[in-house]
Amino acid sequence: MQKNIIIYIPVYTEENSSFPKPVIGIYNYWLHVVDYYLRKSDCVEIHCWNEETTTIEEIKSQFYPEIEIRKEGNLTIFYGKKTAAFVHYLCNRYTNKARELKWFTVNLLKEEGIVFHSSHWGTEIFVPNVIEKEISFIKSVSPKDAQMEIY
Repeated sequence: MQKNIIIYIPVYTEENSSFPKPVIGIYNYWLHVVDYYLRKSDCVEIHCWNEETTTIEEIKSQFYPEIEIRKEGNLTIFYGKKTAAFVHYLCNRYTNKARELKWFTVNLLKEEGIVFHSSHWGTEIFVPNVIEKEISFIKSVSPKDAQMEIY
């Protein structure tokens, strides 16, 4: 039987910041789950706040014109087919100089349907239609204090 899972990673914020950082200080959990679900996806969608100009320019310079770029309100959204270059970027260049996850939202899609959703800079994760084996895997790589809802 398939279920859905939501994972909330314990976070903290530094003084004068609203950026949520994982209490454990690293994003290994995120990288493991992204790597797993990249194998099941065919497209990638990244959302950045418009003021995150460094990240936006980085993505544009590496992937435009192969990706679609659109603005929706305060967000810049990138959408493109999963390529070896996109996979390398997601799995190897996922933090900025402050060692924070670069992207507000990352969606991995298969035939336009969500197979993985990461939001709030990797501190909230939603994975639909998982089987028990995948739930066990996600639990095994998540921080021990992560809160999970399975339904």
